[in-house]
Amino acid sequence: GWRAKVTRYYPEAGIFEFDQGFSSLIGENQTFTIYEANEDVIGVGCDSHHVVAYGHTTTVDPISSVAIVDEFRDARGVKAGDVVMIRKAGR
Repeated sequence: GWRAKVTRYYPEAGIFEFDQGFSSLIGENQTFTIYEANEDVIGVGCDSHHVVAYGHTTTVDPISSVAIVDEFRDARGVKAGDVVMIRKAGR
């Protein structure tokens, strides 16, 4: 399925950038789930199933986007390398 990777996180603002944009058919106010990157299996194609945050896009450019964290699910916060996946609206 569709996925992206967090490229930068700005903790003081609660925003993050990721490596997909409107060329990937996403738009502003699109909701996402952010999963912890599993350092042990990076490059093998496996990801953690541990949710660290929920967020939504505020700015969508051709190949990158900026999103704001709506809710943290883990005190570790969001980190570069974390996996971003589309979240269904209303969840």
